[in-house]
Amino acid sequence: MLEPWIDKLEKGRYFYTDIKNEGIFLYDSGEQLSRAKNLPWSEVKEMAKEDYEYWFGRGKSFFIDCKYPLERGDFSKSAFELHQATESVYSSILLVFACYKPKLHDIRKLGVYCVNYNVELLKVFLQSSPKKNVLNY
Repeated sequence: MLEPWIDKLEKGRYFYTDIKNEGIFLYDSGEQLSRAKNLPWSEVKEMAKEDYEYWFGRGKSFFIDCKYPLERGDFSKSAFELHQATESVYSSILLVFACYKPKLHDIRKLGVYCVNYNVELLKVFLQSSPKKNVLNY
C-alpha cells in the first residue's frame, strides 16, 4: 500500500517530500517513511523529462485557452488562463533545473526563482514597466 509513496519519497518528488517535511499526517501504518536517495543521472533526467512534458504541456494548453475568452471580450477569464500558463511554464523550469517547485501561485515570486536559471526570462515574461522587473518588484 505504501509502495507508491516510498518510491516517490526516495525519488525526492516535491509533493510527497513536502507532505513528509511538513508533517502532514494522512495515515499511520506504524512504518517509517523513506528518505530521498541519490538517484542515478539517468533517473533524474527521466524525471525532469516527465515533469517538463507535463507542466510545459499544461502551459501550452492554458495559453491556447486564453485566446478564446479574449476573442469574446472576457478579459478576466483570459487573464486567468494566461496566469495559469505562466505559472505552469515557471513550474516546468523549476522542476527541470531544481527538481522542486514551491507551493505558491505568485508568478512574480516564481519568476524570481526561475531567473536564477536564465536571466533571459526577464525578456520573455515582460514586466509592468521598464523600471520594474522580476528582481525588484
